[in-house]
Amino acid sequence: FDSNVAYEISLQKSLESEILCPFHYFVVSDYIQDGVAVDDYSQLRDLPCEERVKYILDRTDYYGYSGDALKAL
Repeated sequence: FDSNVAYEISLQKSLESEILCPFHYFVVSDYIQDGVAVDDYSQLRDLPCEERVKYILDRTDYYGYSGDALKAL
C-alpha cells in the first residue's frame, strides 16, 4: 500500500495483498432450546459452555469445511 494506512479495503484486494488469509464464512443460525428458538443473544451467554461448543461443532459438521483441519474463532 505504498506505506499508506488502509482504512477501507475490499475483501478481494486484501486477499490479493496477502493481508488476509483465505477463509470460509458461515453463520450458525438459531439455537433451539426446549423446542424454542433462542433469538435473544443475551440468553446464549447463559448456556453451559459445553452445550454451546457442541452446538457449534454440530453446525460445523453440517456445513463442512475445506482443508485438513478446522480452524475457528
